[in-house]
Amino acid sequence: MSSATSYALAAYFLALFGIAIWARSKRRGTIESYYLADRDIGVFALSATLVASAVNALAVTGTPALFYTGGVLFSQMFVAVLVTSALVWSFGPEIAKKGRQGRIVTQAEYFGRHYASRNVQLFAALLGLLSLIPFLAAQIVGVGKILAGVSGGQIPFEVGVMSCAFAIAIYVFFGGARAVVASDVLQGVIILIFLLAAALILINAQGGLFEVLTQVSLSMPDKLVFSPGNLPPFIDNCLSWSFAFFLWPHMFQRLLMARKETRIRHVAAISCLSYSVVVLCILATAMAATVHFGDVQIDPDRLVPAALSALWPVGGTILIVAILALAMSTIDSIVLTSGSILSRDFLSQPTQSGEDVRNNAISRILILFVMALAISIAMTEFGTRTIVPLVTLSASVATLALWPLLGTVWPKASAMGVIITQVGGLSAMIYVFVTGNSPFQPLGSASTAFIVSAAVFLATTLVFPRKN
Repeated sequence: MSSATSYALAAYFLALFGIAIWARSKRRGTIESYYLADRDIGVFALSATLVASAVNALAVTGTPALFYTGGVLFSQMFVAVLVTSALVWSFGPEIAKKGRQGRIVTQAEYFGRHYASRNVQLFAALLGLLSLIPFLAAQIVGVGKILAGVSGGQIPFEVGVMSCAFAIAIYVFFGGARAVVASDVLQGVIILIFLLAAALILINAQGGLFEVLTQVSLSMPDKLVFSPGNLPPFIDNCLSWSFAFFLWPHMFQRLLMARKETRIRHVAAISCLSYSVVVLCILATAMAATVHFGDVQIDPDRLVPAALSALWPVGGTILIVAILALAMSTIDSIVLTSGSILSRDFLSQPTQSGEDVRNNAISRILILFVMALAISIAMTEFGTRTIVPLVTLSASVATLALWPLLGTVWPKASAMGVIITQVGGLSAMIYVFVTGNSPFQPLGSASTAFIVSAAVFLATTLVFPRKN
């Protein structure tokens, strides 16, 4: 590793530690302060943390791999942008308003409070953790894979994983939500600059955008049409990723941080524009990298890092720092939210005033536990496989939160009904994932879970309607 890279990494980590110290000085000793930054995040910072939390290590691993392996399968990302933005626009203001009024901290607590059911809260919390831990492990795996690739093996997989995890654990442990949001703003700037630069460099290296499009259309026409091979995963991913970028607990919790619920729709518009720019940049890099390698087979998760290493060798330092920023902007959010789920939903009994029975020091200890668990998964053979299936599984579980969310605006939805709906969807998902057999072949586990959940949700509103 060059001295320039060492200095850049040192400066980056020092900046994060500085943010943690600043955030700690601003933080009050309350759960809301630690997890929600006192509900005092403005439009720009909230937009930045939403985008930075959504744009993660997959931006240079699993997402470009969608085009490399499935061509038009990548178009699911544009569907995800529209669905996510629409959900923030539609539900965001009410979530922020009720969260402030009820001093709600987590997604599960929001649902539990609406349905007046501790069981709804506990089951939602369990599903939240089941959706976050695999996603967290996927981000950590992405860091290890990419750093090992772009450094030519000088940064071993294990070293990359542990370095990233240690830095995040430190600034989240001490700084809480304010440190996460501030670091997301910093990392969001780094991410945007990097993605724009990567797109321009790779496109230019292949002779320009028109030449890349020509090469794809002439040499890889199968990538531009839907087929029996890529249509089922496209539907699967649209019915999971599109909703998950709003329903993952760490994304949902961002809305509870808003200073003014009346500005949430401004956040939705800004986020939609930012997401669109990011997705277009990722698509450009994926197409150019695919053209660069042609018929040469390569690990899909290392497509873009390998192309950048070959075509932009002097940019190795920027690439490594940008990769860390991509991953850490999501990992820190997931770790913080996972800690809040464990402490708020499982271990403490918050009163209506929002005071907790247990000391919030437990929350910070639980954050270290969550990080250790994710690292252990990332180090397994299952964890180091191709990242996209791991994320799709995580997103499918997160999407089960759609039904209690819809129930907040559907007066017939009851606590019993949403629990049965989520159990039914989860059971269908596990069955298809384990056996590989879906009653809706060739659709996969995500689509099966969505269809089953939708049917059960409608049925339970008739059988177990909510009583006024």
